[in-house]
Formats: sequence, C-alpha cells, structure tokens
Amino acid sequence: MAEREIFSHPSLARIRRGSSRFSQEGVLYIMPSSSRIPARAYAYRRDLRHVVVPEAMIGIEDSAFRNCSNLRTVVLPKTLREIGWDAFYDCCNLREIVIPEGVERIGASAFGCCRNLKFVTLPKTLRELENSAFMDCRSLREIVVPEGITMLGGFTFSGCENLETVKLPETLRRIGWGEFWGCQSLRGVSIPKGVTEIGRWALRDCRSLREIVIPEGVTKIKEDAFKGCSSLRRVSLPASWRGRADELSRAGIPESIRVYR
Repeated sequence: MAEREIFSHPSLARIRRGSSRFSQEGVLYIMPSSSRIPARAYAYRRDLRHVVVPEAMIGIEDSAFRNCSNLRTVVLPKTLREIGWDAFYDCCNLREIVIPEGVERIGASAFGCCRNLKFVTLPKTLRELENSAFMDCRSLREIVVPEGITMLGGFTFSGCENLETVKLPETLRRIGWGEFWGCQSLRGVSIPKGVTEIGRWALRDCRSLREIVIPEGVTKIKEDAFKGCSSLRRVSLPASWRGRADELSRAGIPESIRVYR
C-alpha cells in the first residue's frame, strides 16, 4: 500500500477529533496526542497490517509494535529521532522499512526476527545502531551502513542468512561481537581502513566468504572471528602480524591461507 493510499483510506474519514489512535480494517493511523508512541502500546496486535506514524512524533518506545505478526507496511515521519529496543521485533510479515533522515538511534533488536524484511534504508543521520538491531532478518540481501557510525552494537546482522552485500562506513572503528555470525551468503566485505579491532565471532560461519583484507590499523582480531568460514581461501594481512600465529589461529585463520603484504 503506497503512502498516499494509507492517508486516503476511507476508514480514516471517521476519526474523531482528539482521538489518539484509530484502527479499522487493519489500518492504524496514530493521532499525535504526545510526541512518543509509548512502550508496548500496540504489541501483539495481530489485526494491524498498515501503520502510519504522523509528523510531530519524535520517538517510538520499546516494544511498541513487538510481534505484530501481520504488519506489512510502516510509514515513519521526518520528525522521528529514535526507535526503541524491540520496537518492531518479530513483525514477521514486514517486508520493507525506510528509516527517515533525522533518526539518530535504532535500539537493540528493534527489527530483530523480521524474517521477511527484504529492503532496509538507513539514514545518513544515524549514529547508534545497537546490538541485534537486524538479527535474524533472513530475507535481507543487502545493507548500507551510513557514514558517522563508529561502532556496531554486537550481533547487529547475525543470522541474516541471505545477506550477500554489506557496505561499511569509513568512520567505523570496531566490528563488534558476532556482527555477521551466520551470514552464510555473504561473499565479501570490505573492512574500512579506520577499523582497529575485529570482535569475537564477528564473521563466524560466513560460509560463502572467500577472501578478506585486514587493514593496516587492525591491532586485535578476537577469538573465533572467522571460525567456520569454510570457503575462505585468502586472508591478506599487514606485515606487522607476522609472529602472531597463535592469535591468528585462535581467530580461525589457518596458516595455509595467510598472505602478508
């Protein structure tokens, strides 16, 4: 359903002045009685299919739409600044989400287990992408993390088994624990030059990954970072990593595929 169709839906003509919300025939239009949608306000509502969050809203609180299993479309306003943890967790029929410019924070597990979520657009204003934000979004195929993000929260995209393409920002300084664990369709990822640490399990079980280049600035590669990457054939390392064989082995990088430059 296009945005204009949601706003012109005949159900909306019967909203009473001053009401805070309206739901009929699976359409929810939230009337702005405050600047935030409260925690768990619409959680577990199976009758919702389309949601319009109006202008003037600046926040969606924790678990606001958790487990709305039939929710398919969401329209978010330009005034929005943050999305709380678990806000759309397990909305398993949500297929696309466009996070508008102005949003600075996406909370932990905000879109976790949205198994049919295929298209995600993140804004340039985003500064915090918390742990497990898109965990187990099994239909997601590509993601662009915007410039300005310096670290990911941990397990951010873990379990996204059909994720093939990732673009990480040059501002990134750390790849955290389990960020891409189980992204078995991921064929390549370019690690930005500013990254200094690759966390534990960061790319574990990325079975389609064939080659990785470790930038000069990386000083730590944590345990099992590349464990289970069964197709990995070449890891290009800075010369400064010579003599750190034990650390590389613990990270899951066997000696036979190490190339020093």
